[in-house]
Amino acid sequence: GKMPQEDFVDVVNRSADILLGVLAEKDKNAADEATALVALSNLVIEARNLPKEDVEGTLKKIASAHIEVSDAARDYGREPLNSITSPSDEAKAALNK
Repeated sequence: GKMPQEDFVDVVNRSADILLGVLAEKDKNAADEATALVALSNLVIEARNLPKEDVEGTLKKIASAHIEVSDAARDYGREPLNSITSPSDEAKAALNK
């Protein structure tokens, strides 16, 4: 069956915290960074479809993290992906929609 929206909102918010934690690690490798960036960007895209009041705190947290894509992650992503974008940029766009 379909997950209730309140449960989905909770998953989005908790997943964002976990992914932000991965990105904050100083010893992450390019694969982990690229994976977390893509997952967090996709999560922000999903959050755009949820009630803003339910995800606004999480979007603000992601936007204010000023996440930058490292050269290593960009190089890693070049092969399997067209590009990796900043989740912070995605969150700012979602907050301004």
